[in-house]
Amino acid sequence: MRTPADRAAYHAAWRAANKDKIAAKDAAYRAANKDKYDAYHTAYYAANKGKIDASHAAYRAANADKIAACEAAYRTANKDKRAAYGAAYYAANKDNTIARCSANLAAEVMNLSDVYVRRLIAKQSGIRSKDIPAELIEVKRLHIKIKRALMEPGN
Repeated sequence: MRTPADRAAYHAAWRAANKDKIAAKDAAYRAANKDKYDAYHTAYYAANKGKIDASHAAYRAANADKIAACEAAYRTANKDKRAAYGAAYYAANKDNTIARCSANLAAEVMNLSDVYVRRLIAKQSGIRSKDIPAELIEVKRLHIKIKRALMEPGN
């Protein structure tokens, strides 16, 4: 009589030897039962969303460099594809895109974001944006605040 360990070893060896057969059978089952399969996974995700999200967050935190490298490689390999997608999206959503960009720019101007202040300094001085030190950004931000305060009515 076989022991449970012998049976487990036999089944593991059989599964390793018949991977293609098992994969084909599983694919056929999923295709035949797509609605049931999708409903199960949707229900499972809904019931375990917190656990799944925590697991994904832990993976992203532990592998941030790996994920960034994969994303950079994808962007490089699919530059034309991404550009075509962006152009198509812009053409299909031109009004929304323009409104969103205008709103973002207005928020940057109002809040004196680093990006906005860098852009101003770069335009006025010819220094590249990435070469502008943080201290200069803070000084320029204060300068703009003073100018705005002086332009307010009653000053």
